[in-house]
Amino acid sequence: MARVKIKFKQPNEGPSKIKLLEILSSKCIYATTIIVIRDGYIVLTRNDEDTENILSKDVANQLRTKGYNHITPPEIKAKRTVIVSRLDSHIYQNDTEAIEREVSDNNDWITDEDIEEIYKFPNSNTIKITFAQTAHAKKAQEKGILLFSMSIPPHQIKEETYTQVITCMK
Repeated sequence: MARVKIKFKQPNEGPSKIKLLEILSSKCIYATTIIVIRDGYIVLTRNDEDTENILSKDVANQLRTKGYNHITPPEIKAKRTVIVSRLDSHIYQNDTEAIEREVSDNNDWITDEDIEEIYKFPNSNTIKITFAQTAHAKKAQEKGILLFSMSIPPHQIKEETYTQVITCMK
């Protein structure tokens, strides 16, 4: 079961749980449990597909207009993120905006809205691309990416790994 934290914009005057359920059910997203917390709710979903749907831009915009704000869980963000290593210096020397434009222009399955963030690791020819959907990250790993007239093969593209760390407070 996946979890998504949905916070109120104004913690003191938060919208109701019923309004949240109405928004989700209008998009065919059905929560199994909703846990009330101090500044919002934690929504438990049936599967990863429902979680992806809650985090989609369409649902996120509708939640935002009603006074809710979702927090992307780190394990989902890791599934949406790919690490592209051993890039040619011809590609790495460009700034992140140029790389983002190039990724969306040269790969027909990616648009500008599909890329959330590009991060360049300092002192290495490695970048991290965070997509809006897990499917785009998987497709990048399967097909590769075209950048600045060069092809990045799939073996150079890896999914970011997420390791949950449980902290002991003793």
